[in-house]
Amino acid sequence: MEDLVHCDTRLLSEKLFTSGVARASYWVPESKVTAIFNELWQWPCVGVLDEPAQDVGARFCKLADEWSNEVGNISSLSALTSHQKYREIVKLGWDVVPFLLLDLQRNHRFWLPALQEITRIRPFDPSDSGNYQRMTEAWVEWGKKKRII
Repeated sequence: MEDLVHCDTRLLSEKLFTSGVARASYWVPESKVTAIFNELWQWPCVGVLDEPAQDVGARFCKLADEWSNEVGNISSLSALTSHQKYREIVKLGWDVVPFLLLDLQRNHRFWLPALQEITRIRPFDPSDSGNYQRMTEAWVEWGKKKRII
C-alpha cells in the first residue's frame, strides 16, 4: 500500500478533486501529490500582467533587435547575457516568455539563459547541456506542451 500524505492547500484541492467541494485537509497517495507538485513547479504564479501583451511583445522586439545589433559578433556568453538590453528583457518576467520561445524557435537567438532565469527550470535532459540545438528543441517543446506558444 502506498504512503498517504496530508495536504491542506486549496491549490491541491482544485487539482485533486473536481467536485468543487472546498475541504480543509486531505489524505492522498504520495505519488499523486508528487506528480501534481512536479506539474505545478513548471508553471508561473499567474497574476495580472504588468503590461498588456502587445506592449510586452513590442518592447521585446525592440530590445531584442537592439541587443542583437549591439552585441554583433561577441562570443562571450557573460557579455551577451549581462548586456543592458538583455537584462531589460529578463526584467519583463513571465510575460515575455512566449516571445522568447517564439524568437528562439524562429531566429535561434540566445535566449536559453533568459528563459532559465525567468522560469527557474531547465526542460532539457542534463546530458544535453552544451548542445544548443537539443536545448532549443527542449525549450520549444516545453512551450508547446504548456501551451505558451
